[in-house]
Amino acid sequence: VTTAGEQAAELDPVTEQDYDDELISVPVRTNAGSQTISRQAVERGLGTEDIVFADLLKSYDTSLDARLINAPTWGLLAVANPITYTDADPTAAEFYRKILGASANVEDVLQDLDEDDLFTLMRGRRWAWLNGEVTDQKPFVQNPAFGNAFGTTDGAAYPAGVRGVLPNGGRVVTDNNLPNNLGTGTNEDVAVVVAQHEAHLWEDPSAPFFIRAEQPQAKKLGIDLVLYGYFAACFNRVVDAQGTPKAVHQKITG
Repeated sequence: VTTAGEQAAELDPVTEQDYDDELISVPVRTNAGSQTISRQAVERGLGTEDIVFADLLKSYDTSLDARLINAPTWGLLAVANPITYTDADPTAAEFYRKILGASANVEDVLQDLDEDDLFTLMRGRRWAWLNGEVTDQKPFVQNPAFGNAFGTTDGAAYPAGVRGVLPNGGRVVTDNNLPNNLGTGTNEDVAVVVAQHEAHLWEDPSAPFFIRAEQPQAKKLGIDLVLYGYFAACFNRVVDAQGTPKAVHQKITG
């Protein structure tokens, strides 16, 4: 751990802690999908192959995103610190306090946290619920053009990334690959406060790669389409003095 301290007197040696490293194993994985379409569909249809390819690309992106969030052992939810919030009649204010607590936990782990680094990841239904919550005085979330609210939204659509801002200025990102079947009633969802610079994803700059093969299906008048790419991800890079990973990201569930 790099350290700094007060110099006891002029020209005295200053604090020094020599750099050490810790091996973190981050496997390179393969994300892929395929489809077989008939030659008749390609040759007699209008844009059939392009449509199938576009569907493959969407599936590739969705599958990769789901793995990053839900993969056992190394995925975001697997390494995040759990914060339990159990309430049969939840309110936006209660949920917001949990988000603030989660944010404080992240700041405790990462003392050099950038002020714009955190965002809260939640399902679209949870963001819609927040937008629908009102208090005795004003809506919890509202477009700033229509008045004063605790948080703000510009009406951005699901793929936009940031959907709005919480009362503390924290960004909200929605992702429907987060589970919504948790708990004994199998109807609970989860939200995660994420430190962006500790969510690492590496992909080949040319990925995904596309293969169009006619020969394997020639006797069937078929065409194989394959999409694949390599990736590596790490959500627990930060370790303590003993080399044990520290839970940076915080998941609100229960």
